[in-house]
Amino acid sequence: MRYSHRSTICLDPNAPRNQVALRLTAPGSHTRNDIQIQPTSSGPVGRAAEDMRLGVRLELARQHWRSPAGVHRPTVQPHLDYRLLTHPWDRERLRAAVRFCVDLLRQPVFKTW
Repeated sequence: MRYSHRSTICLDPNAPRNQVALRLTAPGSHTRNDIQIQPTSSGPVGRAAEDMRLGVRLELARQHWRSPAGVHRPTVQPHLDYRLLTHPWDRERLRAAVRFCVDLLRQPVFKTW
């Protein structure tokens, strides 16, 4: 999720890009802290950031990758099938996390940004 900041906000071009992370539990989840949200600014260190980003990560996905045939043979290039977001519960939790970010950015404190 990306959003542009106003030109009146100056982000230090030499500041670290990742400084904090928010962990939360998705609504209805029995797994504590299964979502991670991390604000970051884009661009390399030394250049002013053009925007801000909220990285949303699903932790402890229900669907796990499959080990294809030949994956343990060093001469065979394996095709790894991570099956990302194939489980409905994983998609539901990630959607809830994105909605949380949208609601967060609608808070009055972000209006100046």
